[in-house]
Amino acid sequence: MRFEVTGSFRMGRVEGEFSKQVDAVSENHAVETVCSLLGSEHRVSRGQIVVESVEPL
Repeated sequence: MRFEVTGSFRMGRVEGEFSKQVDAVSENHAVETVCSLLGSEHRVSRGQIVVESVEPL
């Protein structure tokens, strides 16, 4: 299935918003995938990521 995960993350003093579409087996897997992507792209830890919604597409 494909999910859209939206939320925000903190990079130092700046807060950024995100909306990512990922292929995943479940909602939890989609959140884990997005946390992994944001961590590798922006060097933020999972504690700095706030997921607001996960919706199937």
